[in-house]
Amino acid sequence: MNWNIFLIWLSSIYLLYYLLNIAFDLIIRSPKQKAPSGEQVLTFSEDELPVIVDAAGRPAPVTRKSPPPAVKRDKALPASGIGYTGDVSLAEMFELAKADVLQVTKAIAY
Repeated sequence: MNWNIFLIWLSSIYLLYYLLNIAFDLIIRSPKQKAPSGEQVLTFSEDELPVIVDAAGRPAPVTRKSPPPAVKRDKALPASGIGYTGDVSLAEMFELAKADVLQVTKAIAY
C-alpha cells in the first residue's frame, strides 16, 4: 500500500462519515414552524421546562415568572438626537433598523 491509496481510503472514510452525519441530521430534524405569509418571525420553542430537584430527590417544576411591566417611553427625541441608548427588544431593534433611525456612537467590539 502506497501513500496515494492510503490517502484515498482515508478521504473516502471521512467523506462517508460526514455524509452519514448529514443524512442522520436530515432524518431526525423536527418539523419547522411556518410563519404567516409575508412576515418573518423568529420563534424559539422549548420542549421541556427546567426542574429543580431537592436533596430528597423530589422534583418541583419551575414556574415561569411574568415579564416586568413595560416602561412607557417618550416619543420625543432629546436635543442630542439620541432617543435612548438601550433596553430595546429585538423586534423593536429591527423596526428601528428598517426605519433607518439607529445611530452608532462608538465602535462595536466583536
